[in-house]
Amino acid sequence: MSIFKFAFSSNHLSKDEFVYRIELIKKKMYFIAKTKIDNIEDVEDVIQETIYKAYKNLNKLKDTNKFDAWVIQILLATCNDFYRNKKELYEIDENTVNENNEYSEFENKYDFLTLLKDLDEEEKIIMILYYSDSSTTNEIAQTLNLNENTVKTKIKRAKEKIKKSFERSDYV
Repeated sequence: MSIFKFAFSSNHLSKDEFVYRIELIKKKMYFIAKTKIDNIEDVEDVIQETIYKAYKNLNKLKDTNKFDAWVIQILLATCNDFYRNKKELYEIDENTVNENNEYSEFENKYDFLTLLKDLDEEEKIIMILYYSDSSTTNEIAQTLNLNENTVKTKIKRAKEKIKKSFERSDYV
């Protein structure tokens, strides 16, 4: 499916456009959910729930250019709902991660996520969007409903925390 096929679409997405756009951001969704939820199966459930909610409420999307930000906001709300409903914390099940070929890229980015372990949730999400997804500070600000200068400050502080954590670790 060509990206140009959807470049001039109307303000509403068709089913095919929705599926295509979800596929483009699925990895980003996974890494964001992974910062909030450690258990792989729960992450997959939250992503499925997010996709369902997004499709069900697609008619509420006012600007298709903001589709990614809109889905990420639904994902964050769904992660928060998960915690309210479960109220349990899970440890990373490394066997599941290694056996799951669909998310084998997780293994390649595990060190990156390990570096983020000392950050709070919002800082983790910002750093993932900034480095893994190469989002601009303006795009991150829009996605998370923050001021762009706040995002820049949080990136700077997160880098400082990572540097301190790295210096304390065995990597040095």
